[in-house]
Amino acid sequence: MASENDLQQQLEQIRKDVAALAETIAALAAGKAEEVKAQAYRAGNDAAEASVHALDAARDQVCAVQSDLEERIRAKPLKALGIAAGLGFVLAVLTRRA
Repeated sequence: MASENDLQQQLEQIRKDVAALAETIAALAAGKAEEVKAQAYRAGNDAAEASVHALDAARDQVCAVQSDLEERIRAKPLKALGIAAGLGFVLAVLTRRA
């Protein structure tokens, strides 16, 4: 039969094991937290880089459309003037009704 002293020693050993387990879990959690933080940082950088590329592509497309529009206006100025006048008239009619 186990004596009271043996039980005290076993209980003390269990406390030490639980404390060691808690430290191990805390260390693992801290490591995972750093890993997740690093992944989030990389994802943020990737998203920022992708948005810069998208913005550059959009800017290039707007410049191309602007150049094309300028060329068409220079090629047919009277047609462009007629279209502008027609759009102005339509917008004026729409804003009066609103």
